[in-house]
Formats: sequence, C-alpha cells, structure tokens
Amino acid sequence: MRRILIFLLVLLTATYIFITYNRGGSEKIKLSQGSRLKQAERIGERIIYEVRLGKVKLGKAEFNHLPDALLDGKKVSFMTFETKLVKFKDLEKIYSDPNSYLPLRVERKIYNWPFHEEIREDYDQERHILRIKKYKGKKVNEIVINKKDVINNAILLPYYVRDVAELEEGYSMFARLPTQDFKIELVAKEEIEVPAGRFQAYHFVSFPEKFEIWISADSRRIPIKIIGSGGLMGYYLVMKEYSLKDKAKNDF
Repeated sequence: MRRILIFLLVLLTATYIFITYNRGGSEKIKLSQGSRLKQAERIGERIIYEVRLGKVKLGKAEFNHLPDALLDGKKVSFMTFETKLVKFKDLEKIYSDPNSYLPLRVERKIYNWPFHEEIREDYDQERHILRIKKYKGKKVNEIVINKKDVINNAILLPYYVRDVAELEEGYSMFARLPTQDFKIELVAKEEIEVPAGRFQAYHFVSFPEKFEIWISADSRRIPIKIIGSGGLMGYYLVMKEYSLKDKAKNDF
C-alpha cells in the first residue's frame, strides 16, 4: 500500500504535464498574448482537490501560487503543492523563473509514517542538469540527471497550455520530464461534473497510458479532474474548490 501511495503522488504530480515542446520538436511553443491571465495575475490562485479511490475519499491535495520570493538574491515565482492522505503528507515548495516557468529549485518534505524524508532538486537550466539530493536521517543520496535541453517540473507545466490561445480535438504535444517522456493528445471537449461544479472541459490522454486529465475549457484552463490508469486504476483527483487572490471560494 505504501508503494502504491507514493506512486500515486508521483502520478498526481505528473498529470500536470501538458506541454513543453510542440509535437516533440525542439521549437518552443509561441504563447498567446493577452488572451490568458499572466503569471503575475495568477498570484493568489488556490486549487483544492479531493484524492479518491473509487468512491472512497483518501485525502486532499492543494495547489497555491504564492507571492514572489528571493532565491540566491534573485526574485523568483513561488508555488506549493501539498498532498495529505492518511499517515502520509507530501509538501513541495517550487521556485521558478518568473518569465519562462522553468524550475530553479524544488524542496520536498515527505512524511510517510513513521518515516520522514526531505528532497531537494536544483536545476541548472543552462547546462541542462538536475541534481537531486535525498535526506533520510543522517544519510544523503545524490542523483544527477543530464538532459539534452531544459528540464521542466510537472506542476509548472500547466502554464504552457493555459497560454495557448486555441485548442482543438486532435491537438497533440510532447512533454519531457527527467525520468519519462509523454505524448499527450486532446481527444474530446465535453461536460464533466466535479465537487466544484459542472464544466466544459478539454479531455487529454497520455501515451504511454499513465493518466487522463480534464482541463476547464475557459480562460482559466484549470486542471479539474485527473484519473490514473494501468496499475492505479480507480485512483483519481477532482477539484473541490478554486479561488483567486481575495475572491471567495468556489469563485466560478
């Protein structure tokens, strides 16, 4: 069960993958101008999800876009993603470039009762190197990952799709993470219902088949439902609340 929960958390994070390069090429997507909220305008965004196994509620996950922070003396974007299950908590603090959305540092604290682990990811985007240090008690393990191009963090990637002006059925893209590559395809636009309400949503499917995700078909482009496939069939994430800045919860 412990291994399943850990893999589920990885999946829930990975399902935020949408786009880094168009159809697997090296040319970066050109973002639309003025049609979407700019990153600075999303400061204060808060999204709460229910984590479920079938009809059983396992816990919740929460995303927050917080005010900018300082990292090594430079102003950077700051976001958090926290998942809480029974006897399990994973908090990620994500520092990124405010213009490119590229991650610069990720700090994680994982509590898997009775164990505690801390992880720090440092991204050298110029040399395309990711250094991961895992701290468990007094023991420190380091992993170094080299890529051919810039390295993305899964939680930050929705910003690319959120800035694409038009999405149509059949649209596909290639997403590259440190450990796995995905092709993601838009297969339908449909109405779905989650605890936060009813939405028209874009339905994406990943290849290889790891997840499905629905993102709201409006200017906000909010990830509102995520389903695990394969060995995690039955696990899913659904949006419960959304708010922006000082607006009320369930601000639809």
